[in-house]
Amino acid sequence: MGEDARVTPQSSKVQEALRRGRFAVQEHTDLAHAAGTTWREETVTEQLLLACQPEVSFADFHREQEAELGADWLWWWISPDGTSYGALVQAKKLTFTAIGTPKVVYRHGTQYADLLRTSEELEVPAIYAVYFGGLEYRRGWPCEVFPPGCDPCMSKTVTILPALIYSQSPGPVHAAELALELGTPLEELAGIGEFWRSPLPALDLDGELREFLDEPQLGAREIAQLVMSAVAKLRGAQFEQAISTTDRRSGSSITADRVFVDLPQDRLHSGDTYFEHVLRGLRRTPPGYVLDLENGNDPPDWLVQRVGGVGIIRL
Repeated sequence: MGEDARVTPQSSKVQEALRRGRFAVQEHTDLAHAAGTTWREETVTEQLLLACQPEVSFADFHREQEAELGADWLWWWISPDGTSYGALVQAKKLTFTAIGTPKVVYRHGTQYADLLRTSEELEVPAIYAVYFGGLEYRRGWPCEVFPPGCDPCMSKTVTILPALIYSQSPGPVHAAELALELGTPLEELAGIGEFWRSPLPALDLDGELREFLDEPQLGAREIAQLVMSAVAKLRGAQFEQAISTTDRRSGSSITADRVFVDLPQDRLHSGDTYFEHVLRGLRRTPPGYVLDLENGNDPPDWLVQRVGGVGIIRL
């Protein structure tokens, strides 16, 4: 099966919950636009999470640290067998230039660097949730159907994009184009095997990692595969020749519960080792603090100091 091959679609409560969240974002942003006022990422995130209940549970800490750390929420997708994928997610909104060109302003001072640093401390990848907003707010962009409003376009209201896509510091207009090209609608991150993209077919990889990249996955493993696919597509476009994977990192100092430990050290042009960055969030079991939060216990202080909250999706 080639790139963008698809597995037989299924239905899931999680996907319906994420779709409800998308509807809430559409409604809020379009209402704000109609009223001639602006909307904030924090408010939209609250609308999203509330609409996704109870399939998505969340613990809201505080937001005082956001400006300093550049991070909003830590999300965990958890499969029935315990396999989990975590990501540090920062919300960004689509805005427009003076002449109406879409843009994503993703850098405010050291915010991008702080996001990557915090994700490394938490041993998860850094991801953007880019709020395209409702169709009225974004003036129909990028729908090319008339009248606008096709399902693929509307599903992009909340678009998930690995932060490494912006590692080469694109300008705000190019950043919006990259979000459109390489982003994944949030509702596709339901772990039901509905969408599958096979990245980096030319790589010489170990059997288990190759199978993970080449075969359809389910649950948390599919979420990790989708994130990896976006980064791999960017990496594959950077050189025409086959990508070297000879230098591998020792797993001696890596979290023991990780699914993949011995990973290729291939780098993006920015120098980032993208296999390590993306796949460090894939674990065999969820972290203890996630289970504590689900049982109503307080989060550890070190976590509260780093993120504004934790979202938990039981797939």
